[in-house]
Amino acid sequence: MQLEISDGTPWWLSPDIWVTETIGGTTTVVSQPEVGKTYRVWAKVENITVGTPMDAVDAVVSFYWADPSTVVTLATATLIGTATVTLPPGNTDVECPIDWSPSWVNNGHECLVATVDHPADPITPPLGGAAAFDPPNHRQIAQLNLSVLLPLPGPRPWMMIYPFGAGFPGERRHGKARLKVRRLPLAGQERLLRARGFKRLPAEMNGIRKFGIQPYNAGDCVKETGRPSLPLSEKLRGLRGMALAVQLPRKPQAGTAALFVVEQLDGKRAAGGVGLLIFAGRGKSR
Repeated sequence: MQLEISDGTPWWLSPDIWVTETIGGTTTVVSQPEVGKTYRVWAKVENITVGTPMDAVDAVVSFYWADPSTVVTLATATLIGTATVTLPPGNTDVECPIDWSPSWVNNGHECLVATVDHPADPITPPLGGAAAFDPPNHRQIAQLNLSVLLPLPGPRPWMMIYPFGAGFPGERRHGKARLKVRRLPLAGQERLLRARGFKRLPAEMNGIRKFGIQPYNAGDCVKETGRPSLPLSEKLRGLRGMALAVQLPRKPQAGTAALFVVEQLDGKRAAGGVGLLIFAGRGKSR
């Protein structure tokens, strides 16, 4: 028996973590949770047969949220709730038994983490302290660092700002550290987008002129997009406020989207990252 919650590509864009809202007995997947509302967080857990098929009885699935940051640790994350479940061989959709309400501090744009633990296949070494969640090296851990933003009408090209944190919350470094932003093609992200409530793959958004990253504090006036790559100071301890800025076209075509990821690189190793999906909506051009 091996338990797994799938990573994404990159690994912090797991397609097997999602959020739902229930209104009037109808449950729908939510791509952009809102402050002041309550939701349920889900994870798809796979019980992989190794040898004789067996149920994972009393497996513990835990759900966490954290402020948007490239590196999420047990110390910076907040436990939403845990579910004790029996996982038969194959895939099981597991619901967190506790309602989750996004926090005002980041306007509903959180990182979500799900873990599964069982005595027959424990998380090794166990989670604790300031160590970061490490999904690439643990089948039982997955992470979703993705926000969905909707552009509004504007008289001219303008910038969408996405704040996040980056730095070294107790992480051991393996070389020079830097942040790097890139745009990912939507092709190949079908599972991730379906888990966000998209029934079909959006077309790529045309007309995006510039994008970059820069240091950022709440209330800062951002006039430039910043740079595609930014070094992180070796003296930095804890998280530093950053922002991804994307210069958008005045009228992006309805139904189109653009996916950006910011990676925190520790030498050549990807220590973490955040993702931003900009979606132009399904109705009239915005």
